[in-house]
Amino acid sequence: MTSLKELDRLTKSTQRREYVDGLVDIAYGFVILVIGLGGWFVTSSAGMTWLATALARYQQIAVIALVTLVALLVLAIFGLRRLITRIRLNYLWKGQGYVEPLRWQVRRSISVASVLIPVGMIFLGVVLLSRGILDEQDVLTVLVGSVSLGTAVTYFGMGIDLGIRRYVAGGIAGTVLSGLIMARSGSFSETWLLMGIVWMVILTASGLWALRQSVLTLAESAGE
Repeated sequence: MTSLKELDRLTKSTQRREYVDGLVDIAYGFVILVIGLGGWFVTSSAGMTWLATALARYQQIAVIALVTLVALLVLAIFGLRRLITRIRLNYLWKGQGYVEPLRWQVRRSISVASVLIPVGMIFLGVVLLSRGILDEQDVLTVLVGSVSLGTAVTYFGMGIDLGIRRYVAGGIAGTVLSGLIMARSGSFSETWLLMGIVWMVILTASGLWALRQSVLTLAESAGE
């Protein structure tokens, strides 16, 4: 009979394998960059003007176009998932079998913390706004920065829980950079762009390093 300790070890081993080759990091970095670029455009002066004009003149077409863009993003995410699976089956995991990702890849306590911290920061921002310490622009900046901070908390927690050091480093870097994003004076749209760039750089660097290690390990195994 499998003990709880052994079951926990097997669960973490399965979870760790999902991230060990870095492909998920690279994919998430791309997705977050696209979200950041989208947020930057939609909340910029030019973007809001364009959207207002499009909705006023071509309301039905504009709505269909926006829904289509969201659908394309969702399809791109599923497409990246399939691409990762194909690369693993045909190269990185060839001959090792395929391990289906667990339904819950992140411990629930980490997920809860990554949500509560941003919510708490947004609440604090609203309180400071009501007291005149912050203005509306500052609160919007805190909103995006807190989402970035929640992402950092998630990666740091996963790094500790699964023993993935690069996630610990990425979580620390993300926390520092999220704080800088919230502390800077700039427009709401620029904050979106910065968040996208910051996490694209962190996750792409993490993913490429891990992928290089996986390829080297694979080459060493093939040479034996």
